[in-house]
Amino acid sequence: MTFPYRNMGWVQAFRGETAECLVQGLQDRFQACGGVPRRLVFDQAAGVGKRWGETLRLTELFARFQAHYGFAVTLCNPYAGHEKGHVEHCIGTWRRHAFVPPPVIADWAAFNADLLQQSAARQSRTHYKKGVPLATLWAEDHAACLALPRAPFAPVRDPRVRTDGDGKFCLDGVHWYSTAPEYAGQEVLVAIGAQTVIPWTPTGRPIVTHVRQFGHTRTDSVDARTTVPR
Repeated sequence: MTFPYRNMGWVQAFRGETAECLVQGLQDRFQACGGVPRRLVFDQAAGVGKRWGETLRLTELFARFQAHYGFAVTLCNPYAGHEKGHVEHCIGTWRRHAFVPPPVIADWAAFNADLLQQSAARQSRTHYKKGVPLATLWAEDHAACLALPRAPFAPVRDPRVRTDGDGKFCLDGVHWYSTAPEYAGQEVLVAIGAQTVIPWTPTGRPIVTHVRQFGHTRTDSVDARTTVPR
């Protein structure tokens, strides 16, 4: 996410290009910035939605996120990189700065927190053209932002899924996650976030917290603590 006026960007890394990852990353950046831009301009990002002519159809999660924070949304035209040249340049800068050589990431949340700190530290530089500190320009940008809501947004989808005979359920066609044997063959509510997958009991208690899996190869996530019926 970039602020072209002050020539600054905030970067986050995720393992997938999903609505949950997008919303989590934006929310973390809003919190780090201490405000919400009044309008966000996106490429044709699947996590945001799609545009047909003048009609914009947002994903369900992103539509709720937009309503919570109150910003306007604009989608670029397809194959129109010139419409977002600043963010493309920022991507190249951050790729060279933080991802060469490719980092080994053991804790994604900690890695992203460090990226936010690096983004904030770069405000000590002077704007290459305006000749003033980036922090001064950011003060003007920040004054134009919307205030943060009192409560943060829950960046998760919460579908109901049916488990198999072993109490497992499948997401994205190839990733299997356990609940507990007593929930075999039942419908359970699942909170799907950028980093976690959490099935819930009918009374609203988390059964287990799984690390979310990505990719096209089958995975099986099982927590041994929930394999014995209660």
